[in-house]
Amino acid sequence: MSTLLDHVIDRAQALKLPISVQFDLTYRCNERCVHCYLDHDDHGELSTHEVEDVLDQLAAAGTLFLIFSGGELLLRTDFFELLEYARALRFDVKLKTNALLIREAEATRIRDLGVRQVQVSIYSHRAEIHDAITKVPGSLESLESPPSVSSRRRAFAC
Repeated sequence: MSTLLDHVIDRAQALKLPISVQFDLTYRCNERCVHCYLDHDDHGELSTHEVEDVLDQLAAAGTLFLIFSGGELLLRTDFFELLEYARALRFDVKLKTNALLIREAEATRIRDLGVRQVQVSIYSHRAEIHDAITKVPGSLESLESPPSVSSRRRAFAC
């Protein structure tokens, strides 16, 4: 049985529409993961206006699903402005983040803006393994330590 989404995807492919886009907002990151494809050098970033222009073009082209990623997208001082803009264009937004910068206020704002999903990179339940991969001592503990986990859970709960 074909679903509505299957129909939309088939139609988008037939019309060569970019139904889903991953948009890396920055090269900057507060971790240095051993497997990362980014070199973390400053290659510059698109300005807020330039990102908004790309989002306008994607919306006009028929894109439905938008994944914001990076580097670490929350390092952009205009991140929430861009997220609000994307949601105003009615994109179904997902985020990829290491979550080191998400506390209760950020989690609440992400939830209130209607982000569908937040994908957090956790490489092991053992701190020595996770931290060895991220090359940031204490990075797993910072995700687990109160108030961050409990406040994020409360903020993201619907």
